Amino acid sequence: MKSTAKEIREESKALFLERFGGNTPLKLVYFHTFLCPVAFAEAMVKEHIIEDYDALELLVLRLYNAGFRTTKEMASLSGMKEVMIERALINEINVYHHIDPEIDDLTDMGKKTFIENEISNSVNHILYTTPRRLQIEAVTGTVVPAYLEENNIKFLKTVLEEKADGVVPRESVRFDEELKREINDRLAEYKHMDILNEGDTIVGIESINTNQLYYRWAYLAKFEGMKYPMIVMQGKKTVGKVNSESIKKREYGKRVAVPLAISRSDSSLLEQNGMSFDDVLIRDDYSFDYLLEKIENFKFHEEQDDISLENENAVYEDERIMETIDESEFKPEEE
Repeated sequence: MKSTAKEIREESKALFLERFGGNTPLKLVYFHTFLCPVAFAEAMVKEHIIEDYDALELLVLRLYNAGFRTTKEMASLSGMKEVMIERALINEINVYHHIDPEIDDLTDMGKKTFIENEISNSVNHILYTTPRRLQIEAVTGTVVPAYLEENNIKFLKTVLEEKADGVVPRESVRFDEELKREINDRLAEYKHMDILNEGDTIVGIESINTNQLYYRWAYLAKFEGMKYPMIVMQGKKTVGKVNSESIKKREYGKRVAVPLAISRSDSSLLEQNGMSFDDVLIRDDYSFDYLLEKIENFKFHEEQDDISLENENAVYEDERIMETIDESEFKPEEE
């Protein structure tokens, strides 16, 4: 469905102001359409998974811990065929990483599995390295929440439009404690999507690679007295518990327009005026310096309302199964 930039902006502005009942103590200086760079990235994540454990593999783990190393010894003691023992041993070494032949001992996951199965059987602790996908807004370096992500490529652009305001991605983003927490929170959403179970945890992030860089329509919102604008994106957020009945009726939630982050100093200003953004990330002011520099020449009161746009096809959190940073700087690809 095609709409004018003005129609889509006014809808997003109304959604943005909904949390304040449409009335704000501070004047909204502008709500400006622009093209925001978003990096599609793949993080290699170490995940501690708890699964049911095969009895034969548990037997091999116990025999190895008791000092038996060859498949022939294990087969003789267990009465199992040697080929079956060999397969189970390969799983223990290469799949579950319970055994490390180089140190001739059980790994931490192996020891944890062994100890727990002394009490009750069939508990398997595994450390997997799994690729998980996420999107990072490449101006302030903020992770895009799942419900604000846009995964339909046809609604994204590969280059900036000449007649539209836009910001090129920064060369690097500071990988600070705030960003680490943010990424971990984003990855934790896999529990909500039933990809991870209760008890499973994200142990760490080995590396991150940028696959693609796109531009998507977003908004710059600034209230009177704020030093930095907020980058606002529209999406669909689940409200309440989704069940079979709500899925049948396609009642997943509602459209929202939410800031990705707010500067620390601006957050204090908003709080003093009774304007709450409790669900929005608070980041140090320096994260917004690049944004402020790049929008100096934006014509905030001369919107390009004649641009024809297609509504982004964002989907509710529960309509899809999300897929899934090396604690070094994240560097988006350059144009």
